[in-house]
Amino acid sequence: WNVKAGGGKLMAAGFDLITTGQNDGASSITISHTVSGVNRLLVVKTHGEDNTTIGDLVVTSITYAGYPLTFIRAEPSPGVENDRIEIWYMISPPVGTANCVVTFTGALDGCYVAVESYTGIDQINPLNISNSTSAISVGPIEVSLTTTIDDCLLVGQAQTTSSTRTIAVNSGRYLPRKSRLAR
Repeated sequence: WNVKAGGGKLMAAGFDLITTGQNDGASSITISHTVSGVNRLLVVKTHGEDNTTIGDLVVTSITYAGYPLTFIRAEPSPGVENDRIEIWYMISPPVGTANCVVTFTGALDGCYVAVESYTGIDQINPLNISNSTSAISVGPIEVSLTTTIDDCLLVGQAQTTSSTRTIAVNSGRYLPRKSRLAR
């Protein structure tokens, strides 16, 4: 993500708040989230699971305070599991508390959502690069990113379907399986 304050001076991007939710057996989920600060960015990460209808995994819309978010990318599970993760964003979300509504194509066995807000983000061009990988592996899986500007904030998402594996982000931030959505 590009990070730039008013007047063209670069400043450090800041993390505002994360709110998470889970809804099993439904086609949508609503999460109340509070946004504050200046030069704001809202990021919503989804993880859908459905063992019967893979088409239900697709997110059809995400809104915050009634306004639509913009799709960044999706990554389906590479194996026999019917899983899919997606990332969406909104530049300059309204300050205050509002509902984030995520709607899937159909009812899922499980959906997990993380709503994150950031401050100090370039409001004209917030996205720098995007990359992903998908693999079945018992060893490390790596994704390389080359940014085109300095002072970028990396926002990511990872998943595992193993109850005994953990996800390591930045060589030291470990998340148990139930966390599923990494930042």
